[in-house]
Amino acid sequence: MKLVSVAVVTGMAAVAVIVYRSRHGVEVWHTTEDRPA
Repeated sequence: MKLVSVAVVTGMAAVAVIVYRSRHGVEVWHTTEDRPA
């Protein structure tokens, strides 16, 4: 049942990232992959 726990942790992490980004806005999107070439 390890896959279930991994899926739960991954889901929680995804939700945490979405909530963090929604709270802090554009500042969080300043990463290397989002910068123009």
